[in-house]
Amino acid sequence: MNKSWFVCLGLLVGPIACGASTTPGEVGADARSEVGVDANGDEALDAQPIDVAPLDVRPEVGADIVDVPRDMPPDTGRSLTFVLDELVVEASDGLDLPHTGFNLDGLFSGPTDADGCNHDDFFSLYDRDQHRPARCTRGTAGCVAGVDNQLPTVFNTIESVSGMSPRAVIAGEVANNRLVVLVHVTSVEDLVDDPDIRVRVFIGFPTFSTGCTSVQPDREYVVDRRSLIAGGTTLGDAIVDVRGRIVSGRLQFAAGAGDVFRLPIPLGAGLSTAVGLRALHMRFDVTDIRGTHGNLGGWATGQDLVDAIVMLAPMYRAAVEGILGSLVDIQDGGICVARSGSRARYGGVSMGMEFTALPVRIREMDPIVDAPPPGTCGAM
Repeated sequence: MNKSWFVCLGLLVGPIACGASTTPGEVGADARSEVGVDANGDEALDAQPIDVAPLDVRPEVGADIVDVPRDMPPDTGRSLTFVLDELVVEASDGLDLPHTGFNLDGLFSGPTDADGCNHDDFFSLYDRDQHRPARCTRGTAGCVAGVDNQLPTVFNTIESVSGMSPRAVIAGEVANNRLVVLVHVTSVEDLVDDPDIRVRVFIGFPTFSTGCTSVQPDREYVVDRRSLIAGGTTLGDAIVDVRGRIVSGRLQFAAGAGDVFRLPIPLGAGLSTAVGLRALHMRFDVTDIRGTHGNLGGWATGQDLVDAIVMLAPMYRAAVEGILGSLVDIQDGGICVARSGSRARYGGVSMGMEFTALPVRIREMDPIVDAPPPGTCGAM
């Protein structure tokens, strides 16, 4: 692993520290599913339900984080568990194409909008209620973009400067069952329209030891204890434990900014870090046998990203802190960047990814573990 990879590490330093073009490389260029996207890059109107009102539980970015009692539907009805079998960061960071991710700050920003930290928002690949007016079509008069997603820019810079592809690394870790994201859904009465479901999200490990190089349906997983609140011992203690709904076959939920989901980020060469995703949003078209047109979004605080880098490359703290403000596109506590002498406070950096999912199951006996079970795919 060379020095340039550390300088351009994982979710942070890219565009400014490396001073590189954000032209995407070959890796990942063909990874995005074309299902539901027409020749102009817009989602096909009949491909998936787009006439969906925004969730009422969208968190207020920058608001004080307080403990709110969880008013959840009971774990009755049908339950389903899905594992993400593809996790893709789109190849282009251009404004001429729609993107994954969500409107995380409730704004519709352009390059000179201080409230949006002077970053352009994008049009949505799958969920046009992220536009203004809601559900308007990109390219029509008066339709304004609202999606926040800085991840393609960062990944493209890493790829062009270091010669290493974080997209390929993530794809490999997912395919080899070393990066496992589980979506556990309960209280399901109807897979077409259900106004009140319960959703929990976990990091998991396989319990199987064969077929390690592919993600397959109907296999068994256990849950990483780090996906639970402090002292948690059951699936009901998930950090991300939220109400959701299904509208016209599209499952959707939005967690609060206080529900920090620690997403492992593999960096290759046996190294990894973790980024705390706040306000985790997920939507996907759900059936018994598949989850498609998945849209995942959230944001990480600038300090979380600094800490993730410095843990692996402490010699670059000053450089990271010096340029992080250029990636911030989400206000946190009313600020994008606030400097005082040599110290700075940062807002958030938005992230969006596309995914697909397969139905699996969580082990009934002892479903919570502290590490991959010995001899299983996740431990190899």
